[in-house]
Amino acid sequence: MPQHPKVVYFAHGKESGPWGIKIIALAKIARKKRFAVESPDYSFTMDPEERVKKLFSLNPRAQRDLVLVGSSMGGYISTVASKKLKPSGLFLLAPAFYIIEKRVPATKSPAIRQTHRDCSRLAG
Repeated sequence: MPQHPKVVYFAHGKESGPWGIKIIALAKIARKKRFAVESPDYSFTMDPEERVKKLFSLNPRAQRDLVLVGSSMGGYISTVASKKLKPSGLFLLAPAFYIIEKRVPATKSPAIRQTHRDCSRLAG
């Protein structure tokens, strides 16, 4: 199967599905930018490590640009996977850091940014 030059892999949150409102909206933008879009269903397990294994089993690849996008637990999954997959981009929406491991998972990605609002639950 030939690789697409640019591919985005979405990872949904713990209790959501692969084609929720955020993913639909972001997939539309990605397609306009000529990215192929994949959004695997991880709802078969609540275990984040099993979800990472599922992503690896899909063998995400792109000829040029592989982008991982994750929301909540999907942010954790995308970050953990990025260490091995080395994507050209990692986009996280309210990643579930500290909730799963009490720390930000190790990554080779150039930058991780969280907004103050995302961190508000950590302060209390």
